Formats: sequence, C-alpha cells, structure tokens
Amino acid sequence: MISPQLTQILRNIDNSKKILILTHQDPDADAFGSTRAISYSLQLISKKTTLIYVYYHRPLRTFKPEETVLSADHPNAKKKLATLLKQDQLVLHYLNPAGDELSISGDIFDYALILDTNYSDHSITGLIFESEPKKGVGSIDHHVRSHPIKNPDQDYNQPRKSSASEIVYQIIPQILNLHKKYSLPLDLSYLKQLLNTQK
Repeated sequence: MISPQLTQILRNIDNSKKILILTHQDPDADAFGSTRAISYSLQLISKKTTLIYVYYHRPLRTFKPEETVLSADHPNAKKKLATLLKQDQLVLHYLNPAGDELSISGDIFDYALILDTNYSDHSITGLIFESEPKKGVGSIDHHVRSHPIKNPDQDYNQPRKSSASEIVYQIIPQILNLHKKYSLPLDLSYLKQLLNTQK
C-alpha cells in the first residue's frame, strides 16, 4: 500500500513539467546516487530536471564535462545562476566555501524534491527559496526525525531503510508507471545512476 505522502509526491510529479532536485550540502555517495537515479527516471517520462549540489568544502571529485560548476565568489554569480536555472536540463555544482545560503526563486519550477535529508532546516541543503515552487516541496529520506517537518503531507520518510538510494530504487517503478510507455518490465539503466556516485 502506498502511503498518503508518497501518493501526494507522485501526483505532484505527474502534474509537473520542471522539477528541482536537491540534497544536503557536501553530498555523499547516497546523496549523489539517489538524486541522479530519480532525475534519470523523471527524464524518461519527459520531465525537465535541475539538480543542484552545494559544497561548503571543495569536493574531492571530478565533474563531468556536461555539468556546470559555479563558484559563489564569481563576480556575477547571482546573475549567472539566474540564467543557468532557466535551462531545461541542468546539473549544477555550486561551490560555496563561505557557507552563505544560496537564494533562488523557486517559482520557476513546478515542483521540488529534496532527497537524503529533510525540508525543516535550510542550512542542511545550503539553499533558501525566495518563493517556493508552485506545487511545493516533497522530501524522500531515511533519517530519523529530531524536530517537526515543514511539509508533513509530502514527507516520505522511511527510517527503517538503510539509504535514500534504497527508497528511490523502490519508488522509481511507480514514477515510470506514471507514463504508459514505461510500464513494467522497466528500463533498468537507472541502476547505473545509483552506482555512478564518485566517478
């Protein structure tokens, strides 16, 4: 049985065209794997996705040529960011050593998903919405909650699961089934995204 929270998340995904995907600052393997996999599955059902990774510490990894790297100390960082966010598909690595929270206008997106963390503390994602996405923010997480959540009706929290990637693995078939073209058996190449975390 699908929980009311996941039902609401799936409904908002289905009714959205452009979706923002976030995770915690200084993302680890689980954060990368879960966000990449869910982004890939959303693109399969013709959704436009924007992934933003915020770094307080300089990441010890290389970035793919097709991905964008922007530093907070760039002289026109805010203007450049606003331009980048208009793209249909974007993977952005935002280097922010000063630790200042990144502020963006959420209303250019239909919906936002936060993975491997929750939506109760902006300092975790390193991002503040000047205005929220049109259909709000959903969260998919496996951590035990220590304080109230801002979006309880869209908070799919599974603390018995070992990782966000495990949860995403179980959710992706339901996402793909929103589109009849991808009824079971599934295109399983999204599994590569779950494993493609540090390369």
